[in-house]
Amino acid sequence: MFLLEFKTGGNNRRRPADGAPAHGNLDDLLTRLASWSDPWFWVCVAAVLYTNCVIGFLPLSSERELTPVEHLFMHARRVLLFLLLLLFPGFPLCLWYVAANVTGDITAANNIVDIVIISQAGRMWGLMAGFLLAGLLSRIVFLRYLYPRFSSWYIFRRVSQRGDQVSDIRTEAHRFREKQFRPEKHYRPGKIFIGLRQDNAPLHVPVEDWKTWNQRMVGATQTGKGILFGVQLDQSVRQGFCTVFFDIKPDRHALGIMRKACEDTGRRLVTVDFNGELPGKWSPFRTGTEREIKTRLMHAYNLAERGDTADFYKIGEREFLESIFDKWSRELIDLPKLLRDAAKPPPTVTNLTREMLALSALKPGRSKGVDVERVLRENAVLYVRSSATDPVVKRATQVFLLCLLQAATRMYRRRERSSHLFIGIDEVKFLATDILGDMLATITGFDCHLAIAYQSLGDLKSVNRRLVNVEALEFSVENNCKMSLYYQPNDYETAEYAAKQSGTKQASRYRMNVDINKAGGEVYADRNLITQEDVYYIHPNTLMMLPSRVAMAKMPGRLAEIVHTSWVAVGPAYLD
Repeated sequence: MFLLEFKTGGNNRRRPADGAPAHGNLDDLLTRLASWSDPWFWVCVAAVLYTNCVIGFLPLSSERELTPVEHLFMHARRVLLFLLLLLFPGFPLCLWYVAANVTGDITAANNIVDIVIISQAGRMWGLMAGFLLAGLLSRIVFLRYLYPRFSSWYIFRRVSQRGDQVSDIRTEAHRFREKQFRPEKHYRPGKIFIGLRQDNAPLHVPVEDWKTWNQRMVGATQTGKGILFGVQLDQSVRQGFCTVFFDIKPDRHALGIMRKACEDTGRRLVTVDFNGELPGKWSPFRTGTEREIKTRLMHAYNLAERGDTADFYKIGEREFLESIFDKWSRELIDLPKLLRDAAKPPPTVTNLTREMLALSALKPGRSKGVDVERVLRENAVLYVRSSATDPVVKRATQVFLLCLLQAATRMYRRRERSSHLFIGIDEVKFLATDILGDMLATITGFDCHLAIAYQSLGDLKSVNRRLVNVEALEFSVENNCKMSLYYQPNDYETAEYAAKQSGTKQASRYRMNVDINKAGGEVYADRNLITQEDVYYIHPNTLMMLPSRVAMAKMPGRLAEIVHTSWVAVGPAYLD
């Protein structure tokens, strides 16, 4: 109405001069601008402000390198700023200019702007506030909820450079499965079969290498150490090597394998059972040189020096044994008479003698019993059964092992035996001695090698420190056992140790950075990295999830690998 009045009012309207062009076009433009401004001018301003609130007002420029999306948003902000300046104050100035030309009166033009723009502002503030609030809420919802979800969706669907997969124990749990096969089908002349690889290819060790590699098998009980013992015992007997196995548990299957292999090859099987259940008795001090017998006496009576205060009290006991040595027949059953005839026999010697004589296996009778030297000379097969709970039986077995090692080295030097000697010791912690640790370092030079088994690193640490130098034993086992097989461990320490033995490899790690935006949402950043780092060749998680009869094999000059083992089949008749 006010605009119409200004257009038609008498004195306030500038009359065109004679012959001057009419202002019809400007009149029409002024009318259109005034009509459009209510409400579209405010709607456009509100839309620009809403969009700015959603994408942000800043930055309008940047010195750092921007992503394509950031470039798009930066130019969009510039366009919106231009539009905002075009609308306000650009539109009011344009309206005032057109009104001034139409009316010819600045006051009238000011009134038109006041009516069209300023008076409408009072009615449109709610619209403006609503659009601003909606823009802020939209920005918060987008940044905090929508964009993080889009970022998570997009990051795993774009074409990207992925690194090596990180070990996850949840995926390792079903990675390997037990394999059923007959080991004897893979026996080859001049080779020792260990097991099947993951691709079912047989893993063989040349006999000449096998004869010079001490072995250790580490793993929890019932994981397969005895199975690999059986496979090697079977091949050792069939290939003509002198074979000795110390069974602590005992394991009927190992004895059955040895019985069948001896029957098939026509070899003699000798048994010694310190529990008194199987045939075979042994006189611990009958054979050997004088120094060897005295060494066995020292170990049988725990008189070896340990470097502590107890050595002082052992001096008298050693002197007593030395004093009666020349009078002694080297038969254990004759010692009690010498002790009774002595003036003051040491109580320790008396008690230990009585305990050993309580074992029927140590009383074979004169000129009878198992002769270790004959076993080695005739290239026989020997099975020794011990106990994990009886301390006297364990001590007797330790002395027997010492006697065997003494005879093996002496007879090799004198060329009194011609065959290689393979000694297997299950649950070695029950037979661990300082001499065993020392012999691991030198025994392969006497055409003999050992295979030992224990359950974890803690087994070697838990031996009696009063009788064994634990640190020296651990060092000897670690450095002198060239062939190692690690079955499923029950503790992470053993698993990590085995993983270290497998070595390391270079793995690519794809690191995705995460930023926290202004609304508190986490989004994946574009500055991702691919780094190289050392990881275990076989991870501890892999070892801890191995099923029974599956092990990690580590041998000199070869990469560590997963190997599957299986029982040597024997009939029930051999298991009695």
